[in-house]
Amino acid sequence: MDNERTSFDVHGNRIDGPTQVAGTQNNYFSAGPASPPPPGTWTTVERADPLAFGVHRPRRQEGRPLLHPYVTRDVDVRVRPLIARLRRTGGFLVLTGDSTAGKTRCAFEAMRAELAGCRVWAPPRTADLRPLAGLDLPSAEGWVLWLDDVEDYVRDDGLEPALLSGLVHRGVVVLATLRDEQVDRF
Repeated sequence: MDNERTSFDVHGNRIDGPTQVAGTQNNYFSAGPASPPPPGTWTTVERADPLAFGVHRPRRQEGRPLLHPYVTRDVDVRVRPLIARLRRTGGFLVLTGDSTAGKTRCAFEAMRAELAGCRVWAPPRTADLRPLAGLDLPSAEGWVLWLDDVEDYVRDDGLEPALLSGLVHRGVVVLATLRDEQVDRF
């Protein structure tokens, strides 16, 4: 049997070029960076899945929930009022800390508590964020851009100063986390 092909289809995406198929083959490719979905399709804060937003689950134990109940942190009394104020004004809030210190869970729970009714988008790390500048974001709704591990988004087609400034001036709440070892880099 001849295994040489000039193209093949994977989930509706055609890949051209000579390909040898022998046994099990995994092909990884990208159709390019994702663009923001239409704002009306962004999920509501209430429906946001903590695991999809980067909250780490504890070790899986039979009969235990995927996530433990939230344990209040000392920093909550400072973070929640800041986020409540950002709801009215827009702005950028970065929670910093050690890896697995609970930054993401703290930010997620504060978002749930203070930004109910808002729409939120957590872009994939490869997303082209530039189209956010031109999106129609009606001011009657609240908008949240969720950037867990913000260092992964700082690049030419990601979060850059002019885009961040424009989002904040339009009333968008940008919530981000950053590991302590990255703080000096920025």
